[in-house]
Amino acid sequence: MKKATILNHIKMFLLAIYLLLTTIILILRITVLNRAFIEKQFNEEHYQKVERYLKETMKESMISSGIDDKVIDSMFTKEDIKDTTKQTLDIIYNYHKQSLNTTKIENNLRKNVEKNLKEKNYKVDNQKNFDTFINSIMKIYHSEFTMLNHLTKVGKYMNMIIKAFSVAAIILVSSFIILILLRKKTIKKLLPVPLFTTSFILLFVTWYINKTAGLSSITVFSKTFSEIIRKIIKNTFISIKILAIIYIIIAIILQLFFIHYHKRHRHHTHEEV
Repeated sequence: MKKATILNHIKMFLLAIYLLLTTIILILRITVLNRAFIEKQFNEEHYQKVERYLKETMKESMISSGIDDKVIDSMFTKEDIKDTTKQTLDIIYNYHKQSLNTTKIENNLRKNVEKNLKEKNYKVDNQKNFDTFINSIMKIYHSEFTMLNHLTKVGKYMNMIIKAFSVAAIILVSSFIILILLRKKTIKKLLPVPLFTTSFILLFVTWYINKTAGLSSITVFSKTFSEIIRKIIKNTFISIKILAIIYIIIAIILQLFFIHYHKRHRHHTHEEV
C-alpha cells in the first residue's frame, strides 16, 4: 500500500471522528439543551392527560376520607399544570428560582375541603390531621413533576452547559469550514467517506437503541411523564436521522461530482495524447 493511500485513510478516519463529534454536539444543542424543543413536547393533549390522571389518582386516594371527591374538580386546571411545567423549565434552563410555587392550588384545595366539611356540618377538630390530608393530596400533584424536580438540581449549571455546547458547536463548525476552504481539493475528495461513515454510525445507533432498549415501553415515574420522555427520544432520533440523510445526500453529490470530474479529466488527457 502506498504511503499516500495510508495517509489518506488516516485523514478520512480523523475527519469521520471530527464530523461525528460535531454532529453529537449539534444534536444535543438543538434538542435536549434547547428549551424550545423540550417545550414543544408538552402539547395540549399532554396537559389534558396529566389533569385527568392526577384528578383520578387523587380521588382514588381519598375514598376512605369521608370527603366528597368533588373537591378535586376545581382544585386545579390544565392552565395550572402548564404554569407548573413552565416554572420547572424556568428552573432547569434559566434558574430563576429554586422551588415550585403551587400555593394557589393548595389554597383552592383547602377552601374546597373546608366548604365540603361545612356542608356536612363537620368541624376541623384536629388541624394536624387536616394538614396531613392536604399534604397527601398535594404530594400526588407534585409527584407528576418529581422527575423534572430532580432535573432542577442541574439548573444552576444549565446555562453554563448550554453556552459551552454553543461555543463548541461554533468552533467545530467554523474550523471545519475553514479546513475545507484551505484544503479544498484534498478535503472535498476525502469527505464522502467520512460523511457516509458518520451517517452509518448515526443510523445504526438509533436503530440498535430502538430495537434493544424497549423505548416504546419505557416507564419513568408516571405514565404521562413516560410519554414525554419517549416523545423527546423519538423526536431526537428523528433529528439524528434527518441529519444522517443530509450527510448521505451531500456525500452522493460530492462523489458524483468527482466521478464526473475524473471522467472529463481523463477525456481531456486522452485528447492531448
